[in-house]
Amino acid sequence: MMINLSTQLPPEDVYFSPSNDTSSTDTGNATGAILPTKSTTPFYTASNMLPHLQNQEFFNAIETRYSITGPFAVAEQPMKPKFQVAMPLSINLQLQPTKKKPVLNIKSISVLQLPTMINANTLIVDVRSFVKYSQGHIQSSINIAVPNTILKRPSFTLDKVSGVIISEMDRNAWKAAIQDTKAQIIFYDEQSETINDNSAIYYLSQKLEEIGHKGVLGYIKESTTLTSTASISSPTVPPTPGLSGLPPVVLGSCLSTRRLKKRPIEGLHLGSLPPSALATSTAPFANDAFNPFFSNIRQNMELCHGSIKERFPVRFPDQVEFDADTGLVRFLNNDDKRVIRYCAGTSSADELHIMLPPWMRRVIDPELGPKHMAESYEIIERIEQKRLQHVMAHHSKISNDLTDHPFSIVAGIEKGTLNRYTNVWPFEYTRVKFTGPHINDYINASFIQYIDCETAQISTPSASTDDVPSLLSLNEQDCISGRHYRRYISTQGPLPTTFNDFWQAVWEQNTRIIVMLTKEEEMNRIKCHRYWPSEIDKVETFGLIQIKLLSQREFASAADLEEGFVVRTFQLQQNDQVRTIHHFQYKGWQDFGVPNNPLGALELVSLVDREQISYETTETDVGPMIVHCSAGCGRTGAFCTIDTLISRLKDKHYLTPEEQMGELDLLFQTVAKFREQRVSMVQTLRQYVFCYEAILWWMLGY
Repeated sequence: MMINLSTQLPPEDVYFSPSNDTSSTDTGNATGAILPTKSTTPFYTASNMLPHLQNQEFFNAIETRYSITGPFAVAEQPMKPKFQVAMPLSINLQLQPTKKKPVLNIKSISVLQLPTMINANTLIVDVRSFVKYSQGHIQSSINIAVPNTILKRPSFTLDKVSGVIISEMDRNAWKAAIQDTKAQIIFYDEQSETINDNSAIYYLSQKLEEIGHKGVLGYIKESTTLTSTASISSPTVPPTPGLSGLPPVVLGSCLSTRRLKKRPIEGLHLGSLPPSALATSTAPFANDAFNPFFSNIRQNMELCHGSIKERFPVRFPDQVEFDADTGLVRFLNNDDKRVIRYCAGTSSADELHIMLPPWMRRVIDPELGPKHMAESYEIIERIEQKRLQHVMAHHSKISNDLTDHPFSIVAGIEKGTLNRYTNVWPFEYTRVKFTGPHINDYINASFIQYIDCETAQISTPSASTDDVPSLLSLNEQDCISGRHYRRYISTQGPLPTTFNDFWQAVWEQNTRIIVMLTKEEEMNRIKCHRYWPSEIDKVETFGLIQIKLLSQREFASAADLEEGFVVRTFQLQQNDQVRTIHHFQYKGWQDFGVPNNPLGALELVSLVDREQISYETTETDVGPMIVHCSAGCGRTGAFCTIDTLISRLKDKHYLTPEEQMGELDLLFQTVAKFREQRVSMVQTLRQYVFCYEAILWWMLGY
């Protein structure tokens, strides 16, 4: 059965939007872009709509984000006019009288009255934070914890309140209660002595009255007697005297017996976690609405609906077809004398028929390949999800040492102003650190290197938050490994506040090649600020380093005449030392997408590889090349994967016997290893498939 894949593939718009669902999905992403897509699964969930803040302000910004893009999102309010005509104070007071808040028809209920009021039509609502609710709450109560600043908005309707209740059963109970004219809805919070007109109970009751709810509304007075036992460090609590017949207080078994200590980072401690925190693969905390870290683990949002549904076929070059029955790839053009770079065998002397290794044949199969790639990519995603959940849970515990986990991300969280995005942090053990006399040693950059060292396999950490894996540094792993692969520095597109840091890292690491995989602006959003001089022979100073632009040349790519390369040459000088570096910018790769074909990416890999080898053979101690896109993980991860895999396939001494047989999927192996070193390396399924395409085209001689 011969299948000409060049004619069987779907059109480009189908490839980039696989789902037939025409609804638009807003996906705040690592680039901050709001991307319309036909896919029902978002590709990325971060947002850069908020200012970059430090410490407590950083976490406040994450919480604020929910009012913009999260479950608390409300209709956008009209902007106030920038200028207003000044008016006397007395006139302003007359024109804008203070509006009194309405008096609510809500009754107070003592804890002794509560047993007599509970019936089948009673719904008890706990409006405290989810952390406190998970530590202890009245049995059968549901939890609604929404910031008051959101609740008070008229546009945040009861339907939107329903949307933040994570449990479907609780959500249905709430919807039934607000529609039932006989239902009793009883609220309680941490105090409930009186109803403050700026409290969650007030705003929820007001919304219920506005829709004409006729049932009984009440609040529990002195509810602290019901919930105070939740602070006891024991999973079992004796019955409270005088409260026989009341619904029992249910405590989370997660309560810690350790003495609470104030953490150095305000806002990082999220309280004790429920036991299900690590048992589930879709949520480290029971409700993402109350945990600022939840949506920052990208996979929590993308995998919460189940398995990955997208399917992308591998695209073949023109005049090439694959026979799924025999596993042979055939060139249709007899005049096409390509040099086959890598194959498992040939079936004819003219090499018009070639046999690819088994792992590549599996993914290019038009029927089984797309499903196989989606499943293998989901394995990578879920492993990273578990890894990050483990780290988040570890950091949320009470501990004096915030960096005692090898995958610690605390340094990145502390330095919020130095991160382009709020959910791309470097792991501690691969983080690039300044070596000079710096007040701050932080830059959002990670060392990346494929290492076939089994001692580094910490891909599936234990569910126990107390089990901290031990992990060797990359240098230690590299010493154990018998084969040494190229090392990179993966980093974000520099911000104006990090220009000095970026160039200091270039200098300290003795980097001679910079690869930039993004335009400065895409879809009307800044993806990377210009961190270099824009005029020939112009000198700019960044910290202690002077940068001069020596040359700038533009080249059309063989893949796309409009989207080619810009090659720049810079001279760096610090004191009396002078260095020359090359800067390669590829403009043909849009964020979250893939190029029209792999030719441009393969050209770039070849150019950069040649230049890096040239430096390494003529100079000593040349450092790793720096690769960046916008966030430093998606396109950057794909480039590092393609470059690394080509170098592995070029020299079969770099392959084990099992790898030479072709059964092991080398690309899956490489991406999984890179994910241990920086989050979201190759961050979308279509980027993952593109890596296979690039390697396939390289194997076929393109």
